[in-house]
Order: sequence, then C-alpha cells, then structure tokens
Amino acid sequence: MNREARQPDRRQIYARRGVIVVLALMGLVILTAYFRETQDGPLHEVQTDAGALVAPIQSAASRAVEPLRDGWSWTAGLVTAREDARRLSAENAELRQQVIEARASAESLEEQIGIASTLDGSPEGYEAVSARVTGRSVNNWYSRARLGLGHDDGVVVNAPVIAPDSDGSGALVGHVITVSSRSSVVTFITDPRTRVGGRVLDSSGAVGMIGATASGSLLLSSVGRSFEVEESDIVVTGGFTSGEFPSVYPPDLPIGAVVGVGKPEGDSYPPIQVRPFVDPRVLGSMVVLIPVSEQAKRRAAG
Repeated sequence: MNREARQPDRRQIYARRGVIVVLALMGLVILTAYFRETQDGPLHEVQTDAGALVAPIQSAASRAVEPLRDGWSWTAGLVTAREDARRLSAENAELRQQVIEARASAESLEEQIGIASTLDGSPEGYEAVSARVTGRSVNNWYSRARLGLGHDDGVVVNAPVIAPDSDGSGALVGHVITVSSRSSVVTFITDPRTRVGGRVLDSSGAVGMIGATASGSLLLSSVGRSFEVEESDIVVTGGFTSGEFPSVYPPDLPIGAVVGVGKPEGDSYPPIQVRPFVDPRVLGSMVVLIPVSEQAKRRAAG
C-alpha cells in the first residue's frame, strides 16, 4: 500500500517538471521569435496592446499610492527636520559658549594689560603678581574674593592687594586673610570689618581712619575740623593703624577720592565720604603685593 500511495506522488512530480520544461521552452521560442521579427510583427503588436490595457491600471495604482508616498515623505522629512533642529540647537549652544569664552578671554586680556601697567609702579619692597578671581563671597558678595594664587606662588597672609583703576595705575583693593597652597582669600576695603589708615593729599596732612558702611561706601573719620578737606582730594594709605601694631598696607597707595564733606555737629569730626578708585565687585583680576624686603615682611607679620 505504501508503494501504491507513493506512485501517484511521483507521477505528479514528473508532470509538474514536464510542464515547467515545456513553459521554459515556449518562453525561449517566443523570445527568440520576438527578437527576430520586425517592429510590425505580431508579437510586438501583442506587447503594444497589452501595454495600452495595463497603462490605465498603472495610472490608477499610482494615484492610489501617491497619498501614501506623500505621507511617507512628510514623515521622513519631519524626522529629518527634528534631527536637524536638535543638531543646530547643539551647534548654537556650542557657538554661544565659544562667544562667551572669547569675550571672557578678551576681558581678561584687557585686565592683564591694565595690571601690567601697575607692576612697574609697585611699592618698594614688594613683588607684584597678578591673580585671577576664582570665587566670591556668598553672604556679603562685595566683601571678599578667592584668588588663584597661594603659598606655592609666594602669597602670605596680610599681603596687600591692588588693582588697576580707570587711569591704569594701581589702587588699593584689600589684603589677604587666608592662604592655602594654590589659592588665597582677600577681604576688600569695602568690608565693614576692615579699617585702613588714610591720608588726604593737599590738605596740610589730614589723616584719619577709613572704614566701610553696610552699603559698601567708604567714610574717612577722625579728621580734625582744622584741616581743609575738599571734594576731589585724593586719599592714600597713611601707613598706620588705630592699634598698636603697624599697618599691613604700605604708605601712599591710592584708595579713592573725596566726594563729600559733611558739617561736624558739636565736637564731633566732620564725616568725609570717599569713593574708591576701584570697585571690587566687577574685578576679574587683581595684583597681590608679595613682601620681599624685611620691612615689608614685618608689616605682613604685624
């Protein structure tokens, strides 16, 4: 029974193969006749008629598929547009950062040029070294700043700090209060806790103590009423302090200009307002005066 069941299957296989061979031979015969006959031959006419019949079907199919094709093109274009938008946004952010860095570098270069002009005019006994501001006070943001110089660069506690003013000459900013190996903290003269002995030029030697108010403005106090202090007079460091220790600031460092002289009440001293030559809130670089002479080192030690 198995042989009888398998016999029809083999005959079917042979029949299918025979049909395939016959169709292949017929195709070869038709192709040979097609290429051998002229353009007016019957096979060419059949091709033309078949093309005319299929053309409307192809046109209708093309119109039917066109919305799908347009939809696909729109979707692909949308994806491409979003990718381009993300790429352009990233490039724009990168270019914006480059512009910011370029401006910061230009401002730093201008400050370094201004600072360079103060190096030759540094006080005797000190070495002037420029430093970049790397941080500022959080609580009282105009009173302190962190500099990118430390013990490794020769900075010591009580080293005076100056910065170029509008004329390019050095003006007092403050002094160093803490030092680590690679950084230091400077407190400004606009800190209410800072006191500086000051002297008014062109006023017959008027001296007093300079301190800051809560708003950061400077007041020169303890100046006798007999001294003639006027607006625009220049105030410099006097080289002294109110205590028994010597001042950490060398004498004759420019501080600011007198902008107002009040009238004394009773036996009190006249209040004298001083505008500092340098606003420490906008500084990006400063100059640390490192003591090198014995006298300068004694001032810093004091």
